[in-house]
This record gives sequence, structure tokens and C-alpha cells, in this order.
Amino acid sequence: MMYLEGVTVLDLTQWLPGPYCTMLLGDLGARVIKIERPGDGDPARTTLPGIQWIANRHKESLALDLKAPGSREVMRRLVGKADVLVEGFRPGVMDRLALGYATLSQSRPDLVYCSISGYGQHGPLRDRPGHDINYLAQSGALAIAGELGERPHRSGLPVSDLAAAMFAALSIVAAVHRSRTTGLGDYLDVGMADAAFAWTATRLGDFLENGTAPRDAYDFGHLAPANQAYQTRDGRWIAFGAVEEKFWIELCSALGHPDWPRDSRFATGRPRREHAEVLMQLIQAAVATRTLSEWATVLEPLDLPWAPVADPADLANEPHIVARHLVEALDGGGAQVPYPVPSPSGGVRPPTRPPALGSASDAILHELGFTRAEIEAMKTDRLF
Repeated sequence: MMYLEGVTVLDLTQWLPGPYCTMLLGDLGARVIKIERPGDGDPARTTLPGIQWIANRHKESLALDLKAPGSREVMRRLVGKADVLVEGFRPGVMDRLALGYATLSQSRPDLVYCSISGYGQHGPLRDRPGHDINYLAQSGALAIAGELGERPHRSGLPVSDLAAAMFAALSIVAAVHRSRTTGLGDYLDVGMADAAFAWTATRLGDFLENGTAPRDAYDFGHLAPANQAYQTRDGRWIAFGAVEEKFWIELCSALGHPDWPRDSRFATGRPRREHAEVLMQLIQAAVATRTLSEWATVLEPLDLPWAPVADPADLANEPHIVARHLVEALDGGGAQVPYPVPSPSGGVRPPTRPPALGSASDAILHELGFTRAEIEAMKTDRLF
């Protein structure tokens, strides 16, 4: 039995945060009904098809115009069968559609209702539009540079979107458990900036504990020059994670410079950071003497944190990815990335392809008790 088998989720979200959250719930066995606007559906379908492919696997697509009066009855019946509703509109939109938590919980007190927005449902920024870089900036995450001395910039991954999706999914699972136990649902207010700040807090421990100035709090010992990526002779890149002193000593030996740990400039973490520019030049010069393949031969036998910077185009055939079954081919072509925590007992659903827009509309409406004549009338009224 899958972990969330028997749980039905209504997904009224688009782009990435909400769809990724409901994707995770679907991975764990929940039935996910994705409600999309007729015509073009989730904008990710045309603008970001790669995200659409990953974040909407094993969902059922119901095309429905939520602004049309006739949609009220469809939503009423859907909510009557659902355990969870996830929405990603700006604060206030669901209330204007008569689909807010205060309204729906009157007939479904056990409903778990999750709103995902940029800055949450209340507070001075609730109505401000934003994207990942804005949430990272507001949360302080953008101020934490990835390398010594570099200016703030966002990751290539949408960190705040994914953080919010993970917090939302975890909270939903916990709330469903309580709902099944007590009959009481809950309202979950997930802000993307809040989620990013919760992750930023892992770098603010000293500041939160004893008031250490944020600048000092951002002076992380692990951001030493030996915790960086360097270019090899053939133009590839290799990443070292020699954070602990034993790994630093091992790395120096592997690079052909066992004398570096005895140099007062490089002996411990703080001096290495103070002389980071010099040391990074020395490490780069050493790494540039060999190709990535040659370095792999040298480093593989060693007890040392290192990894090649993989080309995304090569990842499907990368030995670790293959061994861990992290890419699965689909019948009919294409591939998917399954839920990354395997379940030998069958608790996780195998990955599938995302649905075509509205492909489940007729079946879902029939399941809700609408007659064939009523469904055809809805089509005539352009309800879906």
C-alpha cells in the first residue's frame, strides 16, 4: 500500500511551488486532481515545459473556469470528496471565488487547506508580487555568498520555490494525519520568503543565540578555498569539499603539495580564508595540470570529498544515478525522476508522464455524478 493511498488532493496551483508540492504528495500515493483554466492551462505548459514535465507527473487534469458561476457546483462536489486543497493564488483570490478556507471548512471541517504565496497571507508584504530572487533577498538568503568575496546572487535552482514546496508537503502530511485522527482539518499558510528564511536560519545560529553581528555570522569556516570548484586541463570542473583538516591535508597531498598544511598561511581555516585569493590560484594551477579523467584516477582511491561537476546532459547515464535508479524510462518514450527515497514495501508510486490539459475532465465530472447531458452543457457554456 502506498503511503498516502486513499488521500485525494485538489491542486489549484501553477508554475513550480504548488505543483512540486502536490507532485510529492502524488509520489507518496495521493490522488492529485489538477484544476487548470481552459484553453492554455498551467502557464508552465508552454513557458516552462521542462518544469511541467517533472512537477505534474501522475496527476489528473480537470479543465475548469473557476470564474464561471457553473464551476461552483463542480468545486462543491470536488471538495466533498477531497482531503486536501492546495492553492497558489495571491492572498484574497480564493475568498473572492467563494473558495476560501472560511467558506469551505463550514461543510468540511476535516479539510486540510494549504495556501502557497510569496510572502504569506498576512503582513506588510502580502500583496507584493515577487519571484525567487525577491524571496531570497527578503529572507537574507541572497546575502550569503556561495564563494568568498563574491557579490550576492541567486542559485541556478529556484530555492525559495522548492523550500516552500517541501514545507507545504511536509505540513500537509502532518495535517492529514491529525485530520484522520481527530476529524479536524487545518489552514496552512506557506510563504516562499518564510520558507527561504527558515533555511537561511541554518546560517544564523550564532546571531540568534547570542547576537553576533550578521556579518560575522556569514563568515563561515566551511567556505574555505578548499571547498570550491576548479577547472581541469580539458576545461571540465571538479569540486572539492575539504572542510575538515584531515581532508585538507589529504587534498594537498593529492595535488602534489604536501607542504601547504605546514605553511602558516594555509595551516588552518581562518588563515586560509584570509589568504584565499593566493591559495585559490595555487589550487587552480595544480588542478589545471591534469584532465578530469586523470584526476578521477588519482582521487578515486583516496578518502577525500570530491566530485566532477556533471554535465546535465550526461546525468541519465552517470553511474551513481543509474545505480540508485534516479532516472526511469517511461513506456511510450521519455523518462522521469522518481521520488528519491525508495520504498521496498511499495509505499511510493512509480513515476508517470504528466497529463494532457483537461484529459480527465469528463471522467472526473462523471465520477462526481454529473450526467452526460450536464457535461455537454458545461462544454457548450465553455466551463471547461
